[in-house]
Amino acid sequence: HHDAGRDDGQVAAFAQFDRAADIVGCDIYPVPEAPQIRHSDLVNRTLGSVGAYTRRMQEAAPGKPVWMVLQGTGWGDFHEDFQDDAKKLMRRPRKDETRFMAYDAIVHGARGLLYWGTQFVEKDSQFWLELLDVVKEIDGLQQVLTAPDSVTKPMIGIGPTNRSLDRTVATLSKAVPGGDWHIVVNEYESPLAVTVGGLSGAYRVYGEAAPLSVEQGSTTIHMPAYSVTILEHVK
Repeated sequence: HHDAGRDDGQVAAFAQFDRAADIVGCDIYPVPEAPQIRHSDLVNRTLGSVGAYTRRMQEAAPGKPVWMVLQGTGWGDFHEDFQDDAKKLMRRPRKDETRFMAYDAIVHGARGLLYWGTQFVEKDSQFWLELLDVVKEIDGLQQVLTAPDSVTKPMIGIGPTNRSLDRTVATLSKAVPGGDWHIVVNEYESPLAVTVGGLSGAYRVYGEAAPLSVEQGSTTIHMPAYSVTILEHVK
């Protein structure tokens, strides 16, 4: 394992190191979005910066597996120089944020996830139990996540919005026996109506019993800000 270096390093600066690496990756802890935290030198300092750094790791070491180190604590848990008021702001991620960051890394190419900072977390805390729930969900999807990437990609459309659409709705499609599964990630800080086209067969949202309405190979899902929807092919 080789850590690609500081998460704000330039791709060209550590690409030479990555020539000798078997696995590359970096850490990125974007919760909360606060000026006291300099976790990134990208313009994008949102939760979606996790996916952006995952892509940078791939650019630095093309063809090599990427393992990303994600946020397993709150900044206030380990920064002694923060005053009490600042520590309250330096909160731990919520469950929806933990889940989003995990899948944002996965859809952008991460094939391994690690969590740093859990040594600072009480093992009966809400954050720890929620982190375990997310890890259990991902573990339960191992047969999906380790399936080959599908050669076909869904067609994505975004409903009317006042957003500038300068980011993305990212997807990862997996060729699961019986039918492709699609992981859809909304990287915007606002809800979106997302149309997924090019579907073949019946689908439902993973974890839900009701089937989705699929007409002419297309369905529309309403996605909250920074959220993940997994489209499960129904046999």
